[in-house]
Amino acid sequence: MRKLLFLLLALLTLSGRAAGFVTTTLSPDGTPVANTQWYVLTISNNHLLIAGNGTANHIALTYRNATLDDHALWAFVGNETDGYTLYNKAAGAGQVLAAPTNMSANTGGNAYIVLKAPDTQGYTTLWDLVDYSTSGKTDATFANPYLLRVHGNAQAAANNRAGKLAFWTTGTDQGSALAILTPEEANSILAGRTDYQDLFITQPGSKPYRIPAITQAFNGNLIAISDYRPSGADVGYGDVDIKARISKDGGKTWGKELTIANGTGNSGAADCGFGDAAVVADRESNEVLLLSVHGQTPYWNGNYPNGNPNPVARFRSFDGGETWTTYEDITEQIYAPFKKSTQGMIKSLFFGSGRLCQSSRIKVGSHYRVYGAVAAHPNGNRVFYSDDFGETWHVLGSVDDLPAPKGDEPKVEELPNGNVVLSSRVLGASDRLFNIFTYTDTEKAQGSWSSPVHTANIATGVKATNNQTNGEILIVPALRTSDNAKVYVALQSVPFGSGRTNVGIYYKGLSAPTDYDTPTAFASNWEGRYPVSRMGSAYSTMCLQTDGKIAFLYEEETYGAAYTNVYLPIDLSTLTEGRYTLDRETFVSERSAHLNARLEAFRASIDPARFVLGLGTEQGLKAIQTALAAVTAEPLNPECHAAFNTALEQGGFGAEHQATYQLTHVSTATRLTPGIGTSNVGTAAPAQGESEWQALYDEAKQAFRLYHPATKTYLRAPSGEGNAVGRVATEAHAGLFRFISSVEGISRIKSIAKSNAPYLSLRNNRLVSTAFAQRHEAQWSIVRLKDPTAIPLLTATPDISTAVYDLGGRRIPPTTTGIQIQANGKKTIR
Repeated sequence: MRKLLFLLLALLTLSGRAAGFVTTTLSPDGTPVANTQWYVLTISNNHLLIAGNGTANHIALTYRNATLDDHALWAFVGNETDGYTLYNKAAGAGQVLAAPTNMSANTGGNAYIVLKAPDTQGYTTLWDLVDYSTSGKTDATFANPYLLRVHGNAQAAANNRAGKLAFWTTGTDQGSALAILTPEEANSILAGRTDYQDLFITQPGSKPYRIPAITQAFNGNLIAISDYRPSGADVGYGDVDIKARISKDGGKTWGKELTIANGTGNSGAADCGFGDAAVVADRESNEVLLLSVHGQTPYWNGNYPNGNPNPVARFRSFDGGETWTTYEDITEQIYAPFKKSTQGMIKSLFFGSGRLCQSSRIKVGSHYRVYGAVAAHPNGNRVFYSDDFGETWHVLGSVDDLPAPKGDEPKVEELPNGNVVLSSRVLGASDRLFNIFTYTDTEKAQGSWSSPVHTANIATGVKATNNQTNGEILIVPALRTSDNAKVYVALQSVPFGSGRTNVGIYYKGLSAPTDYDTPTAFASNWEGRYPVSRMGSAYSTMCLQTDGKIAFLYEEETYGAAYTNVYLPIDLSTLTEGRYTLDRETFVSERSAHLNARLEAFRASIDPARFVLGLGTEQGLKAIQTALAAVTAEPLNPECHAAFNTALEQGGFGAEHQATYQLTHVSTATRLTPGIGTSNVGTAAPAQGESEWQALYDEAKQAFRLYHPATKTYLRAPSGEGNAVGRVATEAHAGLFRFISSVEGISRIKSIAKSNAPYLSLRNNRLVSTAFAQRHEAQWSIVRLKDPTAIPLLTATPDISTAVYDLGGRRIPPTTTGIQIQANGKKTIR
């Protein structure tokens, strides 16, 4: 009996049980024995998964898309006195967790913890697992947190360093809390991480994605945008593309990647690269506007007007981000106003990436006002506005104003009183900078800028420590939970850590104008902050989704490389630690006002005597009213908003097969007619039949051919920008077109053939092709003149070798006069 007890004690000594885990022993081949208890290791209070590094030079910490396979399973051999060796199940006996013996600086330099052979020179493979409370800190996230330290070295504690398993070598309190979990426990924790979605993924060694932007179109499409950098660097250094992904269900699932702008990489070319997208979706239509920098001039090398500024590109979508126009260069429009500035010319600039701001209060032109801020040198930020959704831009304030002379990459947001707040990354400093433009006349956009305020000088301000990184500013309507008062909440995202690490969101309530009437007031009294990332992370942006959540898109070293663009929907109550909830009544009523405005515009457009493509029908009105009722019942349901937009788009008159139309150019009030030869022109007073065009539907292609009966010719497909669009004599060579029509009865005619200029426009009174569908020259009013016949086109010469039938379906002799239907389906007339 005593011998048996001795053996049991010996086994317990060999296995060495510590609080929270059980050690194991090794088989003769050096691998843990068959009945080994394997564990999952996570570090930091958000459970970053520690898995084998494979061929990488570091272990990348991740907490999304975590796969608990053998690479994530660890076993312990040893004891508290002599130290522990950590074995990885996937690595087997050949490798164990190791730390370099030489370190530098308080971060250990590049002293990464990795898997190495047990006898690798320059590495130690013994570890101490110390109760975390000995660090002087507590962590309620874990039941039994530990510090993982190099055996015998209290100054070398494992730490999450920018998403990599590394060290902090000064002070025992600098180590990150380590959790030792069973696979079942780990599964229950990591399974709750489904709210994060990696939309644009950068793996170690792959070409990077950078610079996020996000917006939600009126039809409910949530559009996430990112640079893709084959060149590996910023715009100005080579090939950079702009990519997008769209969610049609409020961010639950995302479609495949699509290309908005494809950089050629051609040295010195205007289309060498495109990037740093700034985007906004119109609050009353499915239009989306995107501005970007392009070309191959690095920002600091720009020197307008001497031929090489950072040029500005404009892109548009008319269908909620699903298709985009090719770029239009608006560089001169943006730079030229400063030729008259007493501060001197701006040599180079670009719009701050992420979210352009659209006012919810000011509508002077065709659209609610849009704001965009630029990083510019010299003399820092300037702010622009547009009242026609980006067609023309104007400086907010005077061209002599310097809203933020030391401002770098900026953002702007509308304050609750309609004024504008500028938020900027500060060049060469470690804080944010705020300034406010106060209107004296909103219609004329007159007012003045205050003096900029640095948050580093304010104890209760936003802190951004040595990060040189842009963030986003957003203001949303809210209810304060303590008293249910209606307020607004300002949100500002920045990295919380030193350098580009630990991105999160600051918040503060705006309950009275005194909270935001001056830059100092706005910069003060931020109430709290919400951590989003616990690893290397940089740029971020956000918008308010139609379901009431904050759509947060940010850069992170999720896979150990810079950067993956991660999407996270956040509830305002969660973000503000329960202090505020979204004021759904204000949010919904504002959006519903725009929905009702669109319904009223559609109702006013109905005119049974005037058949114009896009204008409303009574039947369409009923469908729209039904869809609007669903939105009213479920105002934060994105599917209801999408159904409303679909009903609106489909509720008007569409083109009909064989109907005859007049195509009137809107801005010149001329009608499309044949010109000399095969050319086509606009004519003010055409002769009878000269301006009549027949729409012939091709069911297989789901598009129309435009046939001119008087000349027996068809419009051909358009080609390059500005090229004439002629006519052809045969159907086989005819172009195929689709009509994109608005409630106002304005149509764009788009070729389905692959072309960089697919739209029909009238320029200098000639029918030409263009890529710029937003221009007035591409707008048409298409009016139906004659009803279509019930029978498709009649063939002139009947084929008497086949059986023929009359309109009642009875077989008749081939020589019978009148309309015949042949056995092969052709309709003929004798």
